[in-house]
Amino acid sequence: MQVVEFESEDPVFAGEMIMTWTVAAVPEGTMVTIVCENVPEGIRKEDHDVGLRSTLENLAVYTE
Repeated sequence: MQVVEFESEDPVFAGEMIMTWTVAAVPEGTMVTIVCENVPEGIRKEDHDVGLRSTLENLAVYTE
């Protein structure tokens, strides 16, 4: 579990988000699942998804 603190003067972008990463072996390699809780309401789901996808792509490049 990871706690990420968003600091902003605008309260819709501020707060504490909890990220839980799960790593599991699958026949194709490794499945990484990220569950995010308490995402600040000002962060659009689409933008958050793009950021997480980028993180996972960078992790894949790093580990290959």
